[in-house]
Amino acid sequence: MLDKINHIREQYIRLEERLSDPSVTNDVSTFTKTNKEYKKLKPIVELGNQYKKLLDAIADAKSSLSDNDDEMRQMAREELDHLEP
Repeated sequence: MLDKINHIREQYIRLEERLSDPSVTNDVSTFTKTNKEYKKLKPIVELGNQYKKLLDAIADAKSSLSDNDDEMRQMAREELDHLEP
C-alpha cells in the first residue's frame, strides 16, 4: 500500500513541477490537462500523507510499550487503542 501511495506522490510532484514549466504554462491545452490530473491526485496524496502519519504514530506508540515506566506503557496502550481502528 505504501509503495502505491509513494508512486502517486511522485507522480503528483512531477505534475507540480510541470505546472511551473514555461513550456507547459504557455500551452493552454497541455496546462489544462496537467492541471486537471494534478487536482485529481491532490486528495489522494493528502489522504496518503495522513495514512503515513497514522502508521508512524502507531509505530511510535508500539515502541513505547517496551518502556520501563508503567504510566508511559499505559498511555501508549491507550493511544494504540485509539489509533489502530
